[in-house]
Amino acid sequence: MPMIHGALRNNNRDKWFESSISPTVAVLTAVTEGVTIALLA
Repeated sequence: MPMIHGALRNNNRDKWFESSISPTVAVLTAVTEGVTIALLA
């Protein structure tokens, strides 16, 4: 995986930030959808 390794080495902080934020946003989105469905049900 030379491309991925190069990207991580060149933008280590950005990639770490993305890998940390993306799952959080996904979880928040899922929770928001779940709450919305629960309220509408």
